[in-house]
Amino acid sequence: MNNVLFLSLFIVLAAVSLIFLFIDRKKRTPKTGSAAETERVFPPVLAKLVDGTGVVSRHMTAGLLSFVQDNYASLNREGTEGMPVFTAVEEPPGASAGYLYRWLFYKIGENGRFEPDRLFMYTSAEHGKRAFFEDLNEWETIMEKELTDTGLLRPFTPLRKTIVMLQLFMMVFGSALLIVSPWTGLLYLMFALAAFITVFASSPRSAEGERLFQFGKAYKQKLAGTDEPLNAADPEALTDHFVYAVAFGVWRSYTRQFPVREASEVALVSNQLPLYYYAAPGTAVLSLEGIRMIDETEASFSFAAGDGESPAVWEDSDSSLPLE
Repeated sequence: MNNVLFLSLFIVLAAVSLIFLFIDRKKRTPKTGSAAETERVFPPVLAKLVDGTGVVSRHMTAGLLSFVQDNYASLNREGTEGMPVFTAVEEPPGASAGYLYRWLFYKIGENGRFEPDRLFMYTSAEHGKRAFFEDLNEWETIMEKELTDTGLLRPFTPLRKTIVMLQLFMMVFGSALLIVSPWTGLLYLMFALAAFITVFASSPRSAEGERLFQFGKAYKQKLAGTDEPLNAADPEALTDHFVYAVAFGVWRSYTRQFPVREASEVALVSNQLPLYYYAAPGTAVLSLEGIRMIDETEASFSFAAGDGESPAVWEDSDSSLPLE
């Protein structure tokens, strides 16, 4: 009699759990035609959503370039070696963008002026290195909170919490049943364990977050040149693509899709990212000097964050670039 009662309770609890799991999955399944695909997301945040990795040099470099692209900062070359200098113009909106802006221009930099070379001096002292990593971790936390606050990540919804509580009850009850009815207790425990694995192994992204995630994955492949060729007729779009390519860590593959020339051979656009263009429609040419600037900037961040080798800029003989 007791076994029948215990099995009946198991069927009820398992059925409720399965229904909740189905509803949870349904809510996270993206529908077609999402507006998220056309929204411009702060590049480091999109890369964080797509790659799911910790914050590294490419996220910081892309954020800095995004400020230039959106006119929140300017980028110039100074000195005989053309050292990159970023100058603050206006703080951008958004929690993660605003934090990175204040951190780079006013904590590491001075009076709104940021030079990548300052990272070496800033992190050479023990207190500076410790402060750098504390700020880096804080920025990553802010990005994760931003993803959650905007509804792109929903790791523990009320529905998921309910499912977890149900499984905890089944595990406790099943453990007690092992004494009086071992097979029934084992059934409770096995189902609860399977449900736990299903909950924690499933994506923490919402339906909107899943749509943006799928779009970001395809976009990353396109930037890397593994998809159809990019349209070279729109300089502004190409510059935007370049910033996202840096965020995704595929900017070297991106630049190989275009010819590269010395800046003296092409027109320099004032306060523009280092992408230079022919006047002829549909033809894009990148500046070798500009590529060196970005390489040096990322190498400086990489050296400070400890996720790469010592900085090294492009050489004229670099065979990986399609020089003309």
